[in-house]
Amino acid sequence: MYNGGERITLSVSMHKFPVFLRGGGIVPKKRRLRRSTSQMLHDPYTLYVSLDEQGKASGLLYADDGQSFDYRHGKYLLRSFQFSEKILTSTCAVGHQSSSFETSSFIERIVLIGLPDAPKSVQLSASPVGKPLKFRYDSNTQSLTVKKPGVNIARDFTLKLN
Repeated sequence: MYNGGERITLSVSMHKFPVFLRGGGIVPKKRRLRRSTSQMLHDPYTLYVSLDEQGKASGLLYADDGQSFDYRHGKYLLRSFQFSEKILTSTCAVGHQSSSFETSSFIERIVLIGLPDAPKSVQLSASPVGKPLKFRYDSNTQSLTVKKPGVNIARDFTLKLN
């Protein structure tokens, strides 16, 4: 964790370099390596949640088929992610509830960065079912990794840290 306002020297190469996330942001990323973006269409997502000093974060995800102009007719996905008070929510972004874009992409992993304490449990609620999830907490990096939430990226869900 870096607080900013300081000079840091890191080793980098053509194959390995650091990525810095500002506290308060949520970044969705597809981690599978492919030769083209068209092959990534239904790949799973990892959500990187970088908490600010108040323990909050937010972000958006836009997705479409990547090939056509069907987004002009509402065939796209715009999701809003919010983390506050140890609860992560995913909902349709305001004004986009009528989107007709369908995807089989799901959330493979959620990484929370800047979490000061390990939770006792992690619970996923995605109507109509809820389930406890396996997780790993690293106190050195203050990061929590939740593996295999398995919820479709287009569905509303709530992830609670207890």
